[in-house]
Amino acid sequence: MQSVNKEIKSDQSPVNLYSELLPASRYICEAFSKVTQVAARKYEFSIPDKIGCGGFRQISTRKNMIISEFRMCFKYNMDVLGTTNPANIDLCFCLEEGMTWESKEERKQLQINKGETFISNNRHGLEHTCYHQDCQFNFIGIKIPIFRFREIVREYADASDEVAIEKSVGHFAKHRITPSVRVILQQILSCPYQNTMLEMYIEGKLLELLSVYFSEVIMQRGQKTDFIELSRTDRESLLKAKEILDKNIFNPPSCANLARMVYLSESKLVRGFKVFLGTTVHRYVIEKRLETALFLFENGEERIGSVAGLVGYGNMSHFSKAFKKKYGINPSEYVKSTVK
Repeated sequence: MQSVNKEIKSDQSPVNLYSELLPASRYICEAFSKVTQVAARKYEFSIPDKIGCGGFRQISTRKNMIISEFRMCFKYNMDVLGTTNPANIDLCFCLEEGMTWESKEERKQLQINKGETFISNNRHGLEHTCYHQDCQFNFIGIKIPIFRFREIVREYADASDEVAIEKSVGHFAKHRITPSVRVILQQILSCPYQNTMLEMYIEGKLLELLSVYFSEVIMQRGQKTDFIELSRTDRESLLKAKEILDKNIFNPPSCANLARMVYLSESKLVRGFKVFLGTTVHRYVIEKRLETALFLFENGEERIGSVAGLVGYGNMSHFSKAFKKKYGINPSEYVKSTVK
């Protein structure tokens, strides 16, 4: 791993505050902390090419509700320190690589994996996060002033629901992201309006999000979940397992052998792969094989039997069924549609 001592010069600072050389991690720390002070309803910040790619953007309202989206990949490990505000309700939705961070004052380690969300109302103090190099991070954060949150709950929830919601908002209450929540998040981030219309739209969507979130979270509490705690070493092993599968997609090792290769138990490999990477080992292999088949068809290969064999299918019927399930069309029909 490379260190974060590389010096960079800010060509375009997040809020026009930087003109001197800054260590990369410090630059990102200050960018994260200062961006919340920007008064604009919409704001975007791009990470300098020298330290990574991507960036983050936020939408805020006059009632100080803030929605932020982070899409980032760094060339170096980024050690980021920040403070949390107990006056806010914090929601976080992790869509790609998982994250682990430490609460310095409470001496606790918190973790969120791909496909998970957490809600918190009393985190406080200094927190440390390490964004590992070459990892794709994509998460959405929502901050709602606690007084505004309680106004919403009192106004729209009946007494029994209010109690259930209060119990659901803990120090670090973690749940799965549901498909309906994903849709609302995307609608918020794709808001086409400006100024007053923007605020009205965001307010309405946040009410919808909270309604769906809490109804589904409350339902989840009584159901068995697939949560599994993964250490940094576990996550690195799972990424290594993914790399092994990518290199041997047509002749992959069994789960038992793959687990031995990455020094995990078979149970942790199977459960951890699904939680951390969002799919099962078996499904991942199938998806990669079908993507390869599509690539071959798009590049002029018309022999369906040959493609099926190349991507690991010994049975043409099984291949055709899997291809149609993924792409909505039979391989033969697809080949005909691409022939000029």
